Formats: sequence, C-alpha cells, structure tokens
Amino acid sequence: MADTSSAFVLPVPAFLLHENKSAPVQNLDFVYAAITEGEIESLGELCPMSGESKLFFWVGKKEIETGSVIFGGEEYIIPAHIKSIAKMVFERFIEE
Repeated sequence: MADTSSAFVLPVPAFLLHENKSAPVQNLDFVYAAITEGEIESLGELCPMSGESKLFFWVGKKEIETGSVIFGGEEYIIPAHIKSIAKMVFERFIEE
C-alpha cells in the first residue's frame, strides 16, 4: 500500500484545458470557477513560479463580454482561449 501521508484530494476542476503548444510540450490546465458575493479587493499574496504570468485578475461576465480587464489604470486583453473557457463556465455555473 502506498504511503498516503503526503497525499490529499483536490477538488474536481470545472474543465480541463489541453493546450497543444509545440511538440513535445503539451499543457493541461485545471480550470476552477469561484462564485463570490460582492467585490474582491485583493487576490492576496500569489507566488507564481519562474516563467508563469505575474498578472492575475478576478473577472466577471462583463469583462469576458468586453474582452478586456482594466487593472491599475491599464487595459489588458483577455486571450481568446481564456474567453472561450470563461464563457463555458458562465453558461454552466451561473444562472442568468
């Protein structure tokens, strides 16, 4: 029997996104959705690994529909693959 002292269960993601980068690199992203009450003022302290994006945003349906996020007075375009996954999340989990 395997040692389970360092094993733990993760919540099931809403979607798995397969990104076909360039052979032999293949990415699998675990996509989670969060529903909050009210506005989120801060993401807290995040520690991305080397090579990962340093930009993190909470986005709502409005940002997905417009295709951009305004943060710190700057506009950031939401990549097409992120928009398509976010639209699926809203369709699946958020009632009108």
